[in-house]
Amino acid sequence: DMVLVDHVKPFNIRIKALFKAEGLENRLWFVPYQNLHDGSLHRFIGAVDFYVNNGGYSGHTALSDALWSARVVISLPGDPTLAGMIATDLHGAFGTPENLCRTNADATERINRLLQSPTDYAEACSKSERCRRESSMYDSALRARLVYAALKKAYASKAEEQKRRETVGAAMSSLAETDLPEVTDRLAAIGIKIKGPWQPDEHTVEI
Repeated sequence: DMVLVDHVKPFNIRIKALFKAEGLENRLWFVPYQNLHDGSLHRFIGAVDFYVNNGGYSGHTALSDALWSARVVISLPGDPTLAGMIATDLHGAFGTPENLCRTNADATERINRLLQSPTDYAEACSKSERCRRESSMYDSALRARLVYAALKKAYASKAEEQKRRETVGAAMSSLAETDLPEVTDRLAAIGIKIKGPWQPDEHTVEI
């Protein structure tokens, strides 16, 4: 059976019509949104045989929840955009790239093969459990360290840039107004002509 989240009425009517046209109206079920914070969502996802992640936007947080809870997650490719490629990255980080299918036909073939082979399905479920234990994707401490390292690097880079600006500014301000004509004459003597006022950060020259 197909289980979908209960959306607005027009969506439900359209989906029901599609299933009815295929003679599958009795195989479609709608369920209300599940609460993420009390664990209802993860318990619900964990109860289904397959979680199918459609293409387009390609999952994001919903796919992360599914990989954490579902027995087997099958994903379709997203749009050729940054948002559409999230499923590829998540399956790769989680450790189940074989469940990222390139086309609808590939996804159907993958699901049917697992349904028809209890051994393959059990192996896929076992791999999902193993990935949940071993993958660093849900390691909050590791993610916190990575964020800290990135922020520290960004701060150090900004501090170095500010230091360079202050050094340049100090060097240029050390030139007294009376020194500027002499500097200009010396540059002119070697073929460099200053155009306009000498500025600390930008100036133009002619050679």
